[in-house]
Amino acid sequence: MCRAIHGASLRRPASTRGRQRRVGFAQRCSTCHADRGQGLTAEWRATWPTTHQNCSTSKCHGANHPEDGFALPNNYAPAVIGPETLGRFSNALALHAYVAHAMPWSAPGTMPPDQYWAVVNFLLWANGYIDVPYGVTADNAANISLKTRPYPLPAFTPEAAGVIPIEK
Repeated sequence: MCRAIHGASLRRPASTRGRQRRVGFAQRCSTCHADRGQGLTAEWRATWPTTHQNCSTSKCHGANHPEDGFALPNNYAPAVIGPETLGRFSNALALHAYVAHAMPWSAPGTMPPDQYWAVVNFLLWANGYIDVPYGVTADNAANISLKTRPYPLPAFTPEAAGVIPIEK
């Protein structure tokens, strides 16, 4: 996912681990949750080729999707970055439990465990809950409350977050 949220540029993680987490999120999550984490909005879909802007059409992500595809109800995927987006989770462990069991929507639970932790770390960082995009593990995730945001939301651009624009 990409951050152009508040006008600043994404602070690139200095470590290889940090870059891996950012890239993992861009590769596995941004397709549905969008280039800035805003969700599958009409604005986001408008950046796609015209023939791909209605995800719930027949033979795409509608009820009669291809065998290797999946249904995407109502052209909807929620925002995952921004104020209140993670508020339904009490802590990072609860967020991880949900992500690891329900995502990606097309194939829940199929990513390696370290990729799920990478996504959780990136979401926590992008939402201002941690100040670096790595370091939250099963050992400390329960201690990361999602009810208080100690850091400002970082802003970023799609390019800085590793999302490649779709050619029209």
